[in-house]
Amino acid sequence: MADENINQENLLRKLAEGEAALHESHKQEARFRSVISTATDAIICADLAGNVMVWNDAAENVFGFTPEDMINQSLTVIMAPPWNGIFQTELERIISTGHSEYLGKTFEARGGKKNGQQFPAEVTVSLWEAKEESFLTFIIRDISERKEAEEEMLEFTSYLDKIINSIADPIFVKDEKHRWVLLNNALCDFLGYKQEELIGRSDFDFFPKEQAQVFWDRDEVVLATGKENTNEEQITNANGAIRTIVTKKTLYTDKKGRKYLVGIIRDITDQNMVGDSLKESYDKLQRTLIGTADALATALEKRDPYTAGHEKRVAKVACAIAAELGYAQEQIDGIRITAFLHDIGKIVVPAEILSKPSKLNEYEYSIVKTHPEVGYDILKGLEFPWPVAKIVLQHHERLNGSGYPNGLNGANMLPEAKILAVADVVEAMVSHRPYRPAKTIDEALQEITQNRDILYDPKVVDACVTVFREKHFTFDVKPGP
Repeated sequence: MADENINQENLLRKLAEGEAALHESHKQEARFRSVISTATDAIICADLAGNVMVWNDAAENVFGFTPEDMINQSLTVIMAPPWNGIFQTELERIISTGHSEYLGKTFEARGGKKNGQQFPAEVTVSLWEAKEESFLTFIIRDISERKEAEEEMLEFTSYLDKIINSIADPIFVKDEKHRWVLLNNALCDFLGYKQEELIGRSDFDFFPKEQAQVFWDRDEVVLATGKENTNEEQITNANGAIRTIVTKKTLYTDKKGRKYLVGIIRDITDQNMVGDSLKESYDKLQRTLIGTADALATALEKRDPYTAGHEKRVAKVACAIAAELGYAQEQIDGIRITAFLHDIGKIVVPAEILSKPSKLNEYEYSIVKTHPEVGYDILKGLEFPWPVAKIVLQHHERLNGSGYPNGLNGANMLPEAKILAVADVVEAMVSHRPYRPAKTIDEALQEITQNRDILYDPKVVDACVTVFREKHFTFDVKPGP
């Protein structure tokens, strides 16, 4: 009798353990399915023959096939020739070696909602070996948007290259070892060397030792301290001619902490550089800086014809407001450059969002709202005489803290940012957009007046109203179509 009781207890215990194990198994399966269903990347599980076992929602979004379409179907269904044959060969290799593989492919969807559409993708394939069965897991990421962003960045880089080479003044960039890593055509012509002869070399490879040492020491001060430096110097070019130049050097630090020295040269050999000559040269260098910012604004406008002229129009009204407020010319020049560059962060916003002919949805608007921070990241390493990067970061902030990206209040905003905020709103309202017609000047002035001391600085609002209604300000730069 005792033995029977023991056997019954053992049986009950095993049944309880089995039930607990089954319950845990169901919990794990539920967690697995939850992760799979909420993943943003396409996740597909298949048997060793390549037949689909699991097909998540993201896979449907990527390929256009529903789970009902694909369960128990071969993965080669979603690939057009010759990729289906290549894929089968790679699948067999992964199974035979047991190694995970990272594949970069261009897929062409077949059938489903995306029939015939091609898109680039990153694919990670892993072989899972369990006690009862082995299966393959595919994680597939559609990288179309990233590729488009990369292409846009290449296009933007091409614009920059054209801009740099269109500037008549010699421009150069040196690394921390004082080697030339970038220079424009004007510098090559000025020195009398080809670009390939200069890249990767230092001043000691081309100039007399004493002269090169002077350049080196002055460059080192900028690299070490980060302080902008302007000097009058003499150099000997490839033809042996001695030229007198004014060189303005500033420091740029990239996201990895690497330092670069950026320089602009003006040849003053034929000028009488005594007394006011340095000031005159400095003013010309300032105009070059303004011209470069203007050219950048023009390049940015090419991505969105509907906002063409926006940066220049904002610059004009912002400078008029600053003048009305009594700002010095040097401060006005800084506001002009900042206005030219205030939307540079929109380089990362897809062009189809910028030119969308209807109101943006919440997701699209969230992308657009990143542009002040992106602009700040682009500009913060450049040593301007004014706080350009911080002004760009703050130009969508509001006095009551309702702006973005950081919800600053008026006490924490730069005065220039308050001017740019008003100028940006007024220009945007009076310009046509694909999703609405242009407002009148009176409507724009009414908007800022109603929100005076709420969203916008009262002194800036009053100055803006005076500029339009009493000084009869007009925009010369026409808006986009």
